[in-house]
Amino acid sequence: MKGPRPMNCWRGVHVRKKQVASGQAVSALSQLQMAAMEWEVLNTDVERAKKWKEMTAKDIGKWGEDVALRYLLQKGFHLVARNWFCGHKELDLIMEDRRGIHIVEVRTRKENSLKEPLESVDSVKQRKVLAAADSFIRAMKVQKEVFFDIVAVLSETDEKGLTHVKSVELTENAFLPIGLKTI
Repeated sequence: MKGPRPMNCWRGVHVRKKQVASGQAVSALSQLQMAAMEWEVLNTDVERAKKWKEMTAKDIGKWGEDVALRYLLQKGFHLVARNWFCGHKELDLIMEDRRGIHIVEVRTRKENSLKEPLESVDSVKQRKVLAAADSFIRAMKVQKEVFFDIVAVLSETDEKGLTHVKSVELTENAFLPIGLKTI
């Protein structure tokens, strides 16, 4: 039985049509929009140096997501949605490859941070991601296999105080979807 679309859900600015998640054909317009966005990310200097102290938490998160998105696009993934919200729940990146849909949590940290990026995705955060993913799967009627990945973006600061990407690491199947209800 199909459930109703979750209330107060929106798909952000950059989302493919429902047909992508279900494996059906996508309209030419949405294909062009997604291709344009992917081209923009791949051809923008997301590794540009910024002063970490001048960046807000929101700026740092967006910067890390830009770096992660570029990394995933270069690895052959395709963007399905970015910053997908349902109420107070959010999914950072939703990507697709030949195996299925990847729900990607992005963690950005300084190189000398006390907590490693992977450690910051604790059981509480995993439950939030799973709840948002459940809403996405129902709203988009996803029929493909779903994976839960984490991209860790580590930054370093040079002698001028400018921040640069030190490393980007993808951990596929970082956690299991315990209790996730699929259609």
